[in-house]
Amino acid sequence: MFVTRRTLSIIASIILCATSAAAQTAGERKERTATARRPSVTASATPAGVNFSTSDGVSIRVEVYSDSGDLVFDSGPRQGGEVGWDLSNLGGAKVADGAYRTRLTVGDHSQYGSVKVEDGQATTVVGGPTPAAATNVDDSIVFSSPNNGQSYARDIRLSDNLGGLRFYASPTMTSTPEGAALQFFGNGSPAFPGQAFLDSGAHNNAAVIFRTAQTGGIIAERMRVTSAGNVGIGTNAPAQKLDVAGNIRVGGAGNGIIFPDGSKQTTAGAGGQMTGTSIVTAVNDPATSGFIIDGRLSPNVARLNGANAWSGANVFGAGLSANNSLVTNVGNPVNAGDAVNKAYTDANFVKFVPGAEQLSVGDANGTAAM
Repeated sequence: MFVTRRTLSIIASIILCATSAAAQTAGERKERTATARRPSVTASATPAGVNFSTSDGVSIRVEVYSDSGDLVFDSGPRQGGEVGWDLSNLGGAKVADGAYRTRLTVGDHSQYGSVKVEDGQATTVVGGPTPAAATNVDDSIVFSSPNNGQSYARDIRLSDNLGGLRFYASPTMTSTPEGAALQFFGNGSPAFPGQAFLDSGAHNNAAVIFRTAQTGGIIAERMRVTSAGNVGIGTNAPAQKLDVAGNIRVGGAGNGIIFPDGSKQTTAGAGGQMTGTSIVTAVNDPATSGFIIDGRLSPNVARLNGANAWSGANVFGAGLSANNSLVTNVGNPVNAGDAVNKAYTDANFVKFVPGAEQLSVGDANGTAAM
C-alpha cells in the first residue's frame, strides 16, 4: 500500500484534533464537576425569619445552635435547594433575642454563619464562604520532620479568628453527640468567642478522662468527669460532684472549706462546726488545749469554783458534804410530823426552827415558843 506524505499529514492532523477535542471535553466535564461540588449558597432575612438557598437545587440542610451550643433548629436534608427558618426552636416556640450559629450542609460540604435576632426578627445574617470540595483521607495524617534534630511545630489553624476548629468522632455533630469531640473558637467568633469545648459522647458510660505518666511509667488515669457530671480524682467511679481518693490540701493563710450555711472551717478543730463523735474525740484528745468557758454551761451544771443554785429538783444519793461532814437539808416544818421526821428535836439537843428566831421545846410539832 502506497501512502503519500500528504496523506500522513492529514491523518496526523485528524488525530491531534480528536485528542484536543477529547481533552477539552474532559476539561469541561471536570469544570462542571467542580462547579457542582462547589455550590453557591445565600442566606437572607425575611419577614418570616431567615431563608437559605442554593442555586444548584441539590440537597440542603440547615442547623442552628444557641450561644451555649445547644441545637435549636434542624431542618434535616431537604431537596429543592431551599430551607426557611421561622425563628422557632425544636419545640415550636419562638427563640429569644440573641446570636445564633448556623451550619449549612449542601451535598457533602458544610459552611458556617450566624444569625442575630432582635425584637423577634432576624436583623443580621452572616454567611460563610462558598463550600469548598471536601477532602476524604483514608489513612493517617503525618506531618513531616525537618530531620535536623531540633524541636519544631506544625500548625492546624484558621486564616482569621472568626471561626472554629472542630474534631469529632462521628459523621455529624449535634447537641446529642454520637462521639467525643474537641472544639476551639477564635476570639472573634460571634457565638463562642475564645471558647474551647472538650465533649464526651452522649452515652451513660461516656466520660472525659485525664491521664498522665511519669518518665518511663505507664499511662494512668488521674481524673475523670462522668456523663452524670461527677468529678473523680484518684477514682474512676465518683459518687458525688467531687469525689477524691486521697488527701486534700488547702493552702494560704485564712483559707479553708466553706459550707452551704456560709461558715468556713480553716482547721480540723476550729473555724467551723463539728458534730457527733468528732466533738467527743476532740475533747478527749490529750493534745486538746483550752477550757470550756462558764457561759457555755447549763445553769443546772455544778460549778466547782463558785456558788451553785439549782433551779430544778436534784437528788443526791450519797448526800452533800462540807469539810468531810454530811450536810442535811431539812427544810421548814409544815405539819405535825415534821419535828420527828426532820429531826428538829431529840433527847440530846434543841434546834432553831428555820425561818423563825425562836427555840423549840420539843412539843408535838417542835414549833412551840419557849
